[in-house]
Amino acid sequence: MHDASEIRAAAKADSQPSFLPTEVASDRQRRLALGAVIVSAAIFLAAAPFSQAPLAPVPAFLPAYQAALIVLELVTAVLLYGQFAILGGRGLLVLASAYLFNALMAVAHALSFPGLFAPGGLMAAGPQTTAWLYFLWHMGFPLAVIAFARLPAAEPAARGSRAAAIALGALAAALAAAACVLATTAGHDALPVIMSGNRDAPAKLAVAAFTWLLCLAAVPLLWRRYPRTVLDLWLIVVMCAWMFDVALAAVLNAGRFDLGWYAGRAYGLLAGSFVLLVLLLENSLLYARLARSHARHDRRLALLHAIDRALAAEQPPEAIASAIVPRLREVLDADRATICFFDAGAAQVRWLATAGRHHVLVESDPRLELASMGDASALVRGEAQRVDTRAMAAGRVRDGLLASGVQHSIVEPMIAGGRLLGVLAIGSARPQADEEQRAIGREVAMQLAIAAVHAGLFERGRNAPSVA
Repeated sequence: MHDASEIRAAAKADSQPSFLPTEVASDRQRRLALGAVIVSAAIFLAAAPFSQAPLAPVPAFLPAYQAALIVLELVTAVLLYGQFAILGGRGLLVLASAYLFNALMAVAHALSFPGLFAPGGLMAAGPQTTAWLYFLWHMGFPLAVIAFARLPAAEPAARGSRAAAIALGALAAALAAAACVLATTAGHDALPVIMSGNRDAPAKLAVAAFTWLLCLAAVPLLWRRYPRTVLDLWLIVVMCAWMFDVALAAVLNAGRFDLGWYAGRAYGLLAGSFVLLVLLLENSLLYARLARSHARHDRRLALLHAIDRALAAEQPPEAIASAIVPRLREVLDADRATICFFDAGAAQVRWLATAGRHHVLVESDPRLELASMGDASALVRGEAQRVDTRAMAAGRVRDGLLASGVQHSIVEPMIAGGRLLGVLAIGSARPQADEEQRAIGREVAMQLAIAAVHAGLFERGRNAPSVA
């Protein structure tokens, strides 16, 4: 059994909105991410020995690849900016801007690629421009991820300043991309030669190795973040894919249009998809939870209106309890809902009505020990109780609850006039900590206490212990 403070803490944790940057990674999510890394590594190991095998140039490949990548990176950036607008945090702003930087660099890389839009590329590109854009792009993103990993996991920004922060983050991404373009065009002649036509120059290996090490450096920093969120986890997968991309397309290959070059771009497309797919899945789950919450809210209002109408019609508590207890169980998606009134003289509760998933009973077992509902003194003080059926004393109550699948119960006291009139017990096979469910239980308990007062049961229970 647990006291009310434990219940409130669990309910608060359970009721927090679930977002990718704040949701702590579960064992299932860790296994899924590990599986993605293992599959990616297996494909990399299979392709690495053949990375220098020449393949035929496919003119349609690069524009299709770049267009898909630009869309993926832009949509991811927009979704992350949206989550920053809700949650705040400089790290999330940096990451969203990094994805925007990726999209802008993918545009510049495509425009500069020799033979794609012009024989020598657009933007006054030189023979080294495209390769250097690739490396500056693949250095910039891991540096942003490293910055994200080193910033506090939870650092909300003032809500009024978030729109301005998004504008500044987008501007910073655009300026960084423009600086890279200027460095590789206007400053082209000052850059080391890393390409000789479509083949690699000797200096390229050092630049590629440094880029690969930046990607590697981001992984342990992300892993050490605590608590490790789902976003941290999938960014690790992204950085592993970037390492495989750089290794195949820049370290192990010999030039453009060989197997490593094509395979590296396939990894780049995968890296751009991981976070987006998880974000889209998260948005779908949030929408589904919102729809369920609205449906439950409608049923909750209907239930409370039914109690109000019964009170106005001066129906006795027994009739109200038997009418609403099955609807209450459905609204709360519980295995059992039970309404009991307090018997002051015998320190017992009278089982008025109970509803399971397949039946409703009214006064079938009229007397239960108050202790079976949790800490009696805490109930008298108006504190809800969480009861673990398996921890109860052996007896018919415990056996009956376990037989009906109830392993955990939330017991809400029915208080009126400073006195305990009864309890409302919500039983389930799983622990219940949903704050909305608790709120519904409290409201119904209060309404039933009012019904008891109206029926004169308050007079019968005037000798009940007072709330401290």
